[in-house]
Amino acid sequence: MALSSGFNIQNLSITAPNGQSLLCNANLDVKPGEIILLLGRIGSGKSTILQLLSGLVPVSQQTWSVSGTVALGDRQYDLSRERPALGGYVFQQYAIFDELSARNNVAIARDHARSATDVPQEIVTSLMVDFVHDEREAHRYSGGQKQSIAITRTLFSDHPAMFYDEPNSGLDLHQTQQLGALIQEIARTTQRPAIIVAHHFQHLLPYVDRVLAIDPEQQSLCGLPAQTAEIDRFFYRALDRQAPEADDALAIGTGRSLPLRWAWWYFRHYFITLLFSPTMVLYMLLCGLLTGFVSTWFLFQHFPFREFLTPLLHDNTVQALGFVQLRVLVPLLTALLIASRNSAIISADLGHRVHSQQIDAMTNLHIPYHWYLTGSVVLNMVLASLVFVLFNFALSAWASMITWQYLNPLQSTAIWKEAFYGRIVSPGDVLFAGAGWVGLKMALSGLATGLLSVAFGMTKKETVLDLNRGIAQAIIWSASAVLLIHAASALMEF
Repeated sequence: MALSSGFNIQNLSITAPNGQSLLCNANLDVKPGEIILLLGRIGSGKSTILQLLSGLVPVSQQTWSVSGTVALGDRQYDLSRERPALGGYVFQQYAIFDELSARNNVAIARDHARSATDVPQEIVTSLMVDFVHDEREAHRYSGGQKQSIAITRTLFSDHPAMFYDEPNSGLDLHQTQQLGALIQEIARTTQRPAIIVAHHFQHLLPYVDRVLAIDPEQQSLCGLPAQTAEIDRFFYRALDRQAPEADDALAIGTGRSLPLRWAWWYFRHYFITLLFSPTMVLYMLLCGLLTGFVSTWFLFQHFPFREFLTPLLHDNTVQALGFVQLRVLVPLLTALLIASRNSAIISADLGHRVHSQQIDAMTNLHIPYHWYLTGSVVLNMVLASLVFVLFNFALSAWASMITWQYLNPLQSTAIWKEAFYGRIVSPGDVLFAGAGWVGLKMALSGLATGLLSVAFGMTKKETVLDLNRGIAQAIIWSASAVLLIHAASALMEF
């Protein structure tokens, strides 16, 4: 779909979630086939403007305050109530669909366009010449090849404009010039205007028609000459106006901290995430209460010939219930639930660190990430297993007593307590019977879950699919390890 006209933005105001005003009553008139280079400091709102005009900041996202109007053809949109998708967005990280081939990345965009899009064949050929007979998954291509796929895919969408977010990031001089010429050819041939956001802009200047900069002081868009010296002068003035006073400057200091400080920081971070977060406490709360209720309710409700046998076997039954809950049910369920929740969190967390090259950065900076990350994870997993098995047993016992009292309203809870703890706690003993076995299998469960989650989290992550696969493997192997540990313990313990 070629445009017969550009679009016009009036009184655009954008306020960030933190209350910072990015633009106030800014105006922008974009002509057909025009190429605009949009510049600004980091955090000034350049990419936000593109995302807003691409429909990627929905009205339902109330954290952003947006107002203004957009005139497109014979239609006018109120940005405070609707977000027209004016531009096809070429993402800085390409956002390639990893599971599809290069051609299918383009085909799926073409097939889902709201209207047929006439893209010149010579442009498609120049962009996709390397992929005509290549059926590899798209994540296997280089950055430059992914960029070609992303641009071609966006061309086949039916948006009236093209938006490029840092398209020359990571490109050398020659590649940047080729990209600039390509963007210019697309804009001139299709008459779709283009807005480019870039930090390294010098080699794109010959290919743009206008340069606009976000003035943070005036909260407006101001035009600049397409000359590097003039642009640099504008930003130097902006920096001078916003330079912090010496007393307000961030002082990191030159002294060195002991590694113990950082070991404690990471331990505390994972302690809150894996053990002491509200969702984890609620998760374990439900585990303990349901274990006590379900085991007691169904045991007494479905006891064979319960009218006759319950009075005879009541004490022995409650004793067995307490023994099974403490020694078998509560440890097994606690370990399984911790494994299922925390292994997913650990694998996702470490997988993200690998995928975003944080682990490589730590290696390069000589930061002992195995001590900080692996050590903290494993210690907290063992600690979580030991703490929550006691927590859940207390909850399970309480829920069991309440359920028993509901079923036996005329009986004193003292009867239940004497029987329930009969095989667990002996007078004068500091620890309950079998405490060593319970502690051993819980510690081993936490250790195994932690190590397996770290192992799968630290594997190479090239795509989001690799992240998902690592999470699934961590859950499966951690749960399997817990089952094997508790099965082996039961064979030796009993």
